Amino acid sequence: MMMILYNKKAGELLKANNAGVLRRHKGVKAKRFEPLRDFIIKDLGLTFLDYESAEYCLATDKETEHFGIGTDAYAYASSPLRRYVDLANQRSLKNILNKKVIVTGK
Repeated sequence: MMMILYNKKAGELLKANNAGVLRRHKGVKAKRFEPLRDFIIKDLGLTFLDYESAEYCLATDKETEHFGIGTDAYAYASSPLRRYVDLANQRSLKNILNKKVIVTGK
């Protein structure tokens, strides 16, 4: 839970400063599994199979919403030892905080 909160806040800060790499997720994919939709999605309860795949995007992109997390900006930043993108985002966050050029609000 804390990891998701940290990544949401990191994403918001990165987006506000047009820096870093975000993770976007568009949500439900129309007409996927259409022939077996009722069985797979409703009867088996596997609604996640009907979602688009999440993808990386730049903080400067217009569409950065993450449907699965329910936020406008989400960034991988909490595990720089596991993923390189986390390390890159940590460096961007450090630069933002060191310059104290933090943009708040929209």
